[in-house]
Amino acid sequence: MSILKYLFGTDTVENNLRIIITRHGERADLAIGPQWASKIQNGIQDFRVSYLTPRADFREWNYDPPLTVEGERQSMSIGRKLLQLGYPIDYCYSSPAYRAIQTADKILESQGRKAIPINIEPGMIKNKIDLYFSL
Repeated sequence: MSILKYLFGTDTVENNLRIIITRHGERADLAIGPQWASKIQNGIQDFRVSYLTPRADFREWNYDPPLTVEGERQSMSIGRKLLQLGYPIDYCYSSPAYRAIQTADKILESQGRKAIPINIEPGMIKNKIDLYFSL
């Protein structure tokens, strides 16, 4: 018996579950610099960041930076490429990092699958970011 048949009940790959793991797109703090949020908070608009969701404390952006416009483009591109390769997204899980949620959202949007919910999984975030939120 083949391993596929043993594990999944079929010998064909087409009917098997695929798990695709991606990293987030380009993030603002690495692309623009560590003071990116201070500049925006002081009214200096940077065309490399398209939109910031309002937050109770603007300083939170220092610990959870968004994607840049280029990061959004990268996310859309990977979603289209996955669809082109025959991998439409059926389920979506994301870490709670804002940039990861943005990436998931853009991948789903690029596939015309915005109705699929993004399931937030706290265990998917890096430990160093967990420390920032647990202080």
